[in-house]
Amino acid sequence: MNQKQLIERVHAFFKSIGWTYDFNEEQSVFYTGCQLDCRLRNCRLVVDVQDEILQCYAFAVEKVEAARRPAVIEFVTRANWGFKRGAFECDLTDGEVRYHTYVDCPEGAEMPHDDVLRSLVFVPTAMLEQYGDMLLEVIDGTMTPAEAVAKAEGDDESEAHESSSGSTSESDALETPEATPSSRALPSGGCGEA
Repeated sequence: MNQKQLIERVHAFFKSIGWTYDFNEEQSVFYTGCQLDCRLRNCRLVVDVQDEILQCYAFAVEKVEAARRPAVIEFVTRANWGFKRGAFECDLTDGEVRYHTYVDCPEGAEMPHDDVLRSLVFVPTAMLEQYGDMLLEVIDGTMTPAEAVAKAEGDDESEAHESSSGSTSESDALETPEATPSSRALPSGGCGEA
């Protein structure tokens, strides 16, 4: 599917859910954001449209200082175990943490339906909400990565979770209205370009 068709489809999707956004035509990138129900408070969302692929990045506001990056990388690795719809990423250069999803849109395939685009955009924000508070605990040094992931995943026996079970609610991210933050979109002026 070509880039122009995908851009038109993403424009229509954002309008249908009532989100404000900015679009950089030169880069074929949508910029938006939403409020989160965790200590992160909000996140920037970037939807990158290329030929045959849509990618969404939900950026945590925090940038991690170099001394805390090894712990955050362990947290991200433990959290990612078992994910099927995306992954946390940590940039080793500046410490930026984000959640990344994508959708393949090969030539000849159907245009992505709303449920596919909803997953593309809402799973990353739901995952930041689920893991955001515990990410901040690791950044602050008040919890180990194993303890933080266990707590984020609802496992109170953090020591038994040393191997990280990957039992997340990633697949449940679209099941509840609270996890679909369409009513919490930030004004387009509130989300800067990456």
